[in-house]
Amino acid sequence: MKASLSHLLQLRRADERYAVRSWMEEHPELLSDSRALTESALNSASMGWIHNALQASEKAVALAPEDEYVLASRAWVLNRSKMTTPALWAARKAVESKTNARNLAIFAEIMQSQKSPGQAEEFLARARKLDPESFDVAVASARIALVKMKGDDALAVASSYLKRHPKDIRALLLRGDVLETVGRLRDSIDEFTAVLNIMPAHSFALHRRAELYKKVMDFARASEDARRLLTLNINVSVRLLANRTLGQSLESKGDLKGALAACKNRLRLESRLKNVDIKKINASLPGGVVRDMVECCRLEIALKKYESALSKLNPLLSAFSDNTQGRELHALALEGLSRWKEALEDWSKLIDRHPSYPKWYSNRARVYKKLGNDAAAKQDLDKASKLSI
Repeated sequence: MKASLSHLLQLRRADERYAVRSWMEEHPELLSDSRALTESALNSASMGWIHNALQASEKAVALAPEDEYVLASRAWVLNRSKMTTPALWAARKAVESKTNARNLAIFAEIMQSQKSPGQAEEFLARARKLDPESFDVAVASARIALVKMKGDDALAVASSYLKRHPKDIRALLLRGDVLETVGRLRDSIDEFTAVLNIMPAHSFALHRRAELYKKVMDFARASEDARRLLTLNINVSVRLLANRTLGQSLESKGDLKGALAACKNRLRLESRLKNVDIKKINASLPGGVVRDMVECCRLEIALKKYESALSKLNPLLSAFSDNTQGRELHALALEGLSRWKEALEDWSKLIDRHPSYPKWYSNRARVYKKLGNDAAAKQDLDKASKLSI
């Protein structure tokens, strides 16, 4: 327990969010430790996994109801969940137990959430006075500045802290987040690169940089980072994210075969995660599996693999007849095989379901034209034109 907890805390100090989650999954003994549960809760909340965060923090409080660190952390998680009243109660109890910089900084964030900026600044000032070098105070100050739409102030806080602690990974990630928020994407990339120079296997920083490269349309570097992420010891959930980033990047740079391979990997991982057999397509398939299956079919159609796409879309539409994207792809695959009458049926089904979507009238018009029905084609084109106004 001691060794696994020590490593968990080391990962938290590096803000290695993906690795923290994996470590908790690999070490079930940590689920009975209040500090480990608290760190897991803080990590989950920072990633937006609120349900997991609330569960972990609740268990931590049950194990250590008087621990000020646990209570203050619970308050922060509750505040992130927009549950400010119970957050305030937990934060107040933590401050009463121990008036340190961290607890005061968390209290300040809750005050800001309760629309009390004056009190928030008062608590931040007290926190800074107690510990001017506290990262907890710095990150709370930056977050409050962002809430107030003061991006330059948030950036100044992060930069000031980094001047004194230039290799603090948490602070580099913070400044990267702030820079992305204010739209300075290239500068944000530099911050995540700085993290990777210090810790080359930082999976969270690597994925964030890949996503940023995507945003600036540097798809070659995005796919390179995604491939590198897939070589690391990451769990299934992160592999799913990495394959999604890889597939999107490869498609954007024109590598449809690579994008399809990434999509198939994602589908395999999703089915393993949900414990389902993708060869048995029925109405019990989870939504994520269905979405990935449809996405793979879309890429197959783009590669003119019409028969392969239909072999999946036929049973998929039998189980999920109202899947609009699946029906649209089914029509396109049929068109690719020159099965015009069947394609016409699909476009008509879509139009009957959503009669105000102009694109489907245009598509049906194309099929009518192939079938030699110019009058019907013209009628659909006129309808599409009217709906597009």
